[in-house]
Amino acid sequence: MDFSSGLPGGQNYLKTQQEEASVRPVLHLNSILILTNASLLHYPEATAYIIDILLFPQFKRLRRYIRRIRSKFMASMLRGAEYDTPLNFEDEWAKIHGIVLALITQERVTQLEWQDLFLAVYKIHSWVEDGKKKLHSAIDYNVKEYVRMARERINCHIERGDQALLRAYIHEWTKFYQQTAILPLPFMAIDPETAPPAPLPPGSETRTPKQYRSKTVREEMLETWKKVVFQHISLKLLSAALRLVEAERNGEAVDARLVIGVRESWVALYDQRDCYYEDVLEQYRKHFEREFVEETVAYYKKRAAQYLAENGVINYMSYADRMLDEEEQRARKYLNPNPESVSRLVESCVQVLVVEFEDQILAECPSLIAKNDVEKLRMMYRLIKRTPSGIEVVLKAVDNHIRSEGLDDMKENAMTITTDPEKYISQLLSMFDRFSTLVKEGFYDDARLLTARDKAFRALVNDTTIFRMELPLGKKSRNTAVESKCPELLANYCDLLLRKTQLSKKLTSEEIDAKLNNLECGMPAEHVNKLFRMLQDIEVNKDLNSSFKKSLVGTNNNRTLSDLINIKILNGGAWGRGGVGAERVRVSLPRELEEFVPEVG
Repeated sequence: MDFSSGLPGGQNYLKTQQEEASVRPVLHLNSILILTNASLLHYPEATAYIIDILLFPQFKRLRRYIRRIRSKFMASMLRGAEYDTPLNFEDEWAKIHGIVLALITQERVTQLEWQDLFLAVYKIHSWVEDGKKKLHSAIDYNVKEYVRMARERINCHIERGDQALLRAYIHEWTKFYQQTAILPLPFMAIDPETAPPAPLPPGSETRTPKQYRSKTVREEMLETWKKVVFQHISLKLLSAALRLVEAERNGEAVDARLVIGVRESWVALYDQRDCYYEDVLEQYRKHFEREFVEETVAYYKKRAAQYLAENGVINYMSYADRMLDEEEQRARKYLNPNPESVSRLVESCVQVLVVEFEDQILAECPSLIAKNDVEKLRMMYRLIKRTPSGIEVVLKAVDNHIRSEGLDDMKENAMTITTDPEKYISQLLSMFDRFSTLVKEGFYDDARLLTARDKAFRALVNDTTIFRMELPLGKKSRNTAVESKCPELLANYCDLLLRKTQLSKKLTSEEIDAKLNNLECGMPAEHVNKLFRMLQDIEVNKDLNSSFKKSLVGTNNNRTLSDLINIKILNGGAWGRGGVGAERVRVSLPRELEEFVPEVG
């Protein structure tokens, strides 16, 4: 069937569109869709399904181009059809009013009604004076009526408790929000075509006044919901959601979807930019996130000090560590999914749970280190590492512990280790392993703690309290300088290690003869002679190459090429791959080399 017969220009018009599609392969589908839409009046049974394609997400990028040109096709089509007089808006709107109401209330709409709605919008937009404005007004009126009824249904649950109110709101909001993605599709032709101005980068000094544009149908729907419903009960919704979160903190079971739904509603409603230089999440942060954080801080301020007084510092550390983990998970669940929101809540919790009681927590650090209580040290470390300066106190405590405990261990074994280098080194290694285990298991091998361990252990090794020797300052001086005896003990220990090796033993003449015999069996004289000839060839070839390069420079006056050549003349008996009858290899010199070596003897 020739679909082009119903179009202005017939086959020539179709050919023009096909040529445009060949130039723009990405828009080839657009041309087909437009031609099909233009022939709807003539062949609806053949093209009825095409409009449904516009709903597919993968064609979102094509809609703007389609929207710009399809009105022209519809106008030209209608001018040549039966509509020779201007259309009346009330008559045309009456035909589709029921379909629009069915879409708003999520009632069943047939495929034919859905297609008729597209065509009616095109006709009104093209032929009715101020059709675009009248369509916007009519849609806005019907949406407002529906939203007012939704508000009344929600208000009926205000006195029934927080969960009843939130469930009613989330139910109505979810239904309405789903329709904001469906109802605007037939009205894309009346949406503004110009994109909003791009926001200036943060901190720009050349900001212009607020810039506005007319809203799309979807934006008008969301704006209506915000003004009619949300702004009147937003504080009640927020308070109810925060009370649910507090109930969850107290161990009660709550429906997390209710709190999440309020947050999603807040973000979606304020995501429409009245001013395109305003952060779309600013209203969410000013109200929902800020109230959430403030309520969290107030909750723990009431309980933290009391818990510490009743249960002690150790139990409080366990409580604070557990609460911080829970609040971080709660932030990821209830706040907008971005790292900044989570970080703001966690930092506020750290301030009220850890920083305000930092001195009491750090006071337990030396005793926990002395007891080697790695479980509680890990818990304390997880808390203190979040504070700005608490880790410095931990570093000092670890340093003092290593110095004092190490020195005490040395004093206990002073009589033995001062005279026995082997026991001294064993003592040092034992202490180093013990302190390393403390840092690894108690502080997760924090690099700062490892550095503190190394510094403290260095000071311990160089300490002169036990290991000391007095050295004269000069030949004639009677004054002496105190030095650590550790270097001398280390040197003696190394000497002991070397004496234990096989090389340190003195061999008898019989043992020497046996080793020489083993060497002769392992490498016979024939192999030794061959190795000697190979080394001799290498030395001889150095002189030959030097003379050869000098002759090339004198003959060809080309030093660069002569440096690239390195020829070795080797003894076949020493370098050969086999004896008599070994395979002989024929060598062909490259053309470049033949210019320098005209004859090979």
